[in-house]
Amino acid sequence: MRYEYERWKKSAVGRRDYRQTLRFLLHNLNDLHFANILEIGCGVGTWTVHLCNCCKNITLLDISDKMAELTVNRLRQLNFTGVSKIVGDFQDRNLTINGEYDAIFSIRAIEYMENKSFVLSRMYTLLNEGGLVFIITKNPYRSLIPFLSVFEAKVGFEKPKALRHMIHYRNLAVRMQKAGFKNINVHPVIVSIICPRSVRMRKYALSLSNSIFRRIYKKRLNPLYIPVVESFCIMARKG
Repeated sequence: MRYEYERWKKSAVGRRDYRQTLRFLLHNLNDLHFANILEIGCGVGTWTVHLCNCCKNITLLDISDKMAELTVNRLRQLNFTGVSKIVGDFQDRNLTINGEYDAIFSIRAIEYMENKSFVLSRMYTLLNEGGLVFIITKNPYRSLIPFLSVFEAKVGFEKPKALRHMIHYRNLAVRMQKAGFKNINVHPVIVSIICPRSVRMRKYALSLSNSIFRRIYKKRLNPLYIPVVESFCIMARKG
């Protein structure tokens, strides 16, 4: 699929990001099984094909009907028939979402959503008691970006548009707690060292990032990791 190739397979960095995310996902899905899953922002099913291995039924929600339908067909080709779709914006209060879920997954989608408090509150409402929420999202404070908060306070610096809806893991955890979630844990997902232009140095940076990833991806996110963590995962339970 063209989108998947361009995003995850075309470049060495994309392939590294894909492998690290997949390894983290599979590690955390091990021994889990759910009756009903809701996936928010399924895209072309890059991660859905792995989620369906740990559930009986999955509901796909995406703002693009074309992408949602593509993912439905992709799962059916894998002989997974317990799939349905909802087309719309999860932030839309008029969007009807029926049913209760044992788990809600959102992988690389919430950074595009502005109303985080409503999104988290809706997730909480849709979950069964004890249900799992599993969110992977980008870290807006990688590399030198932590200093943006200083500029914002001192000189009115405005974040670049691409970073506007990303959220610090601590702020996301606080909002989840306010929504009612318990047992909130945060883990690093993608480790990314800024790649120099030199081909040789780029290979070294990729190798180093993979080495660091292997050492920390099973651990909780430490603030010291923030400069090299491109994305993180936050998991919590209802009730």
